[in-house]
Amino acid sequence: MKLAMFTPVRRTSGIGRSARLVIRALRRGGHDVAVVSTDQHPVPVSESVEVGFPVTDWRDTSSVAAVLATTDLAVYQIGDNYEMHAGAVEWMAREAGVVCLHDSFLGNLFLGWASERPRDEADRVLDWFYGAAMPSTYWQWAARADFIERTYEVAPLTEWISAQALAVVSHSRWVLPRVLGACAGRVEVADLAWEPRRHAPAHERRPDAPLTLLTVGHVNDNKRVRSVLRAIATSDILRHRLAYRVVGLVHPATADDLRALAHDLGVQLRLDGEVNEATLDQAMADADIVAALRWPCLEAASASTIEAMLAAKPTIVTRAGFYAELPPDCVAMIDPDDEIAQLTATLERMVATPAWRHELGSNAAAHSAQTFTADRYAEQLVNVCAAALLDRIEIDAITHAARTLARWGLATANPADEFIFPPTRMPRC
Repeated sequence: MKLAMFTPVRRTSGIGRSARLVIRALRRGGHDVAVVSTDQHPVPVSESVEVGFPVTDWRDTSSVAAVLATTDLAVYQIGDNYEMHAGAVEWMAREAGVVCLHDSFLGNLFLGWASERPRDEADRVLDWFYGAAMPSTYWQWAARADFIERTYEVAPLTEWISAQALAVVSHSRWVLPRVLGACAGRVEVADLAWEPRRHAPAHERRPDAPLTLLTVGHVNDNKRVRSVLRAIATSDILRHRLAYRVVGLVHPATADDLRALAHDLGVQLRLDGEVNEATLDQAMADADIVAALRWPCLEAASASTIEAMLAAKPTIVTRAGFYAELPPDCVAMIDPDDEIAQLTATLERMVATPAWRHELGSNAAAHSAQTFTADRYAEQLVNVCAAALLDRIEIDAITHAARTLARWGLATANPADEFIFPPTRMPRC
């Protein structure tokens, strides 16, 4: 099979890293894969992932068209970051294909897309999926700091992308209801493709030194860093025996706020900010426990959580979304409605019981090494693409018939109108 993979190529993109693994697995399986970069702005070669062959930039219209003319199907890697996926959103409106859905919430992707188009185009999308009252309300929410909290349940825009796809591959089951309600074709679940980092040996630690609790990723409210600080502060044991390290991009104002909170609570906090790969690898190697809490849960899967599991780290997650689907003997789960109390109790148990930490880490490493593999993902993706090629024939026929009926004056309230493939009904994006 010949595929055109639309993916971010910036080295800092976890989605780009996962896509690279899948591309290599596809090529090992005898499939031909061309790559189209989707980053909003050009990425220097020094900052790009290595795929082993030339990559076409999505802005090079004639070259992308030539790629699509010689491939069987387009595959779009989609996440909630317009800077990474601008090219995918642009091209999937021209060439329907298979969407690999990395996030369940796509509101930020939508805002980025809408910022470059007339407002009425975005309003039609909001009206179509969420009702006539949504546009005016949505733009008021978009201007607020709590935009995600207000929209992730009522208008996540998952349907907007799913409706444009011939098929969707999700990385967890919890997002399926919205996807199934919008996508006309095949919808499948495939475990995210990932591989362990080459971790350096952990630094030696003094016997009386505190254990290190690590959180990795862009530091925003849904990473629950403040909750971790408060959980540690409620326990004399944890305040003395845990040091909390946070590695990832953090806004200066957020960093100042977190440092002040940690100081007031008497908690040892180290904020590293954005770091290079070597420093991140060493941070994971040195961690004794990983806190991978998320609330609200916005990802279809979490690469940083899988990374911790592959590294055999005892990992604490929120009992929700993708995280709730992990085996209970591989991670420790915290209910979001009793977050701080349960987190305190779990951390105290981990500090006091090295054997439990070791058991969780060992189980997690064994499970993830068998589950989150590129070869498994590639095999499932090929099967979905084969089905999508057959579905496209039927969808094209139904779309042609529906457009013909529309030209004849068929009212949109007619039940037959429900057969119109969503991209022909909603505004082309």
